[in-house]
Amino acid sequence: MGKPSYEELEREVNELRQWKLENLPLTEQVAKLKERLDLSLSAGNVAWWEWDYASGGVDFNAQKAAMLGYDPAEFPEPDYTTFTDLLHPDDYERTMQAMRDYLAGRTKLYEVEYRIRHKDGRFVWFYDRGAITERDADGNPLKLKGIVLDYSARKEAELALKESETRLRESNAMKDKFFSIVAHDLRAPFQSLINLANVLDTRGKDLPAEQKERFVKEILATSHAAFGLLENLLQWANAQTGRMEFDPEELSFAELARESHKPLRRLADEKEVEFVVEAPEDLVVTADRNMLTAILRNLLSNAYKFTEKGEVRVSASLEEGVATIRVKDTGVGMSPQMQKNLFRFDTTRSTRGTRDEKGAGIGLTLCKDFVERHGGEIDAASMPGEGSEFFVTLPQDGAE
Repeated sequence: MGKPSYEELEREVNELRQWKLENLPLTEQVAKLKERLDLSLSAGNVAWWEWDYASGGVDFNAQKAAMLGYDPAEFPEPDYTTFTDLLHPDDYERTMQAMRDYLAGRTKLYEVEYRIRHKDGRFVWFYDRGAITERDADGNPLKLKGIVLDYSARKEAELALKESETRLRESNAMKDKFFSIVAHDLRAPFQSLINLANVLDTRGKDLPAEQKERFVKEILATSHAAFGLLENLLQWANAQTGRMEFDPEELSFAELARESHKPLRRLADEKEVEFVVEAPEDLVVTADRNMLTAILRNLLSNAYKFTEKGEVRVSASLEEGVATIRVKDTGVGMSPQMQKNLFRFDTTRSTRGTRDEKGAGIGLTLCKDFVERHGGEIDAASMPGEGSEFFVTLPQDGAE
């Protein structure tokens, strides 16, 4: 009897996965499988095990140790903890529960998949399956036998496929959002500009000076809002298509914060909001200038949107190789539900500001993208009526 091919062995294992309890005796099935497995070590991904339930001792063929990079001699007198101690922490309790459920009769077979630590430190995926093969006179388990299959390649392919599907869904959501913004959020301000300009063109001579001034301010505010949105869209599109280079450099934070605020000074004056930079003049952060400017501009714009007659404060500190930037306002604050979806492109919905300002909900998503390109994180803390504070951490060793 020659050694079966890898495909034949895998087919046999797949057949084993279809076993029903009523199709046993499992003892004969396991004995037959052990015989074939011991002849099939060259396949390299299947092994058998036996567990003496009373003593806790474990027997296994050499291939199980080899699948984890060990020599069997490295496990003198092994018991069940020899292998359970190697389980991935996130999979340990689930794996133990699978065995408890089986021993308690809640499942027909012990069957579970988990990650287990290889000798070289990495984790590999195992599919494990077994059953009680001997009981005492009272029906208590004496021995369990089963098989274990290293199916890391298949599992990794499965996870990669799921990740690809997730990225595809996110991409479609982004595309839908993009077209929605172009169709509505950009069209609306330009329509407003056209209408206001048309009134000034056709009736400008007859309008009172105060009304003209109001119209001009509306045109200016609408133009700034539309330009800000267009700039975000272009930056987002460049980032998504890989056309935005990541070029970190040493930057004076206080200077960059003041530069990022310049386009918002008129808005700050109109809403009677004081702008404060709280950072040493000599504080230097390493970041991509364009990306950090966009991050600050969007966070500041968001703060002003929800603040009236208050304060917007920007601060920065550097500790243990990480720059921490905070943008805090004294505005209307946010509910927990709003905070939950702040940085999600697919669920973000713009909330109107204190003067009914409307955005497209893309600014914070762009901030998150740029922060993550630096290898950093962004988060927020807020309570309704108590203002909001955004936190950005940027590792100073570069990222991407």
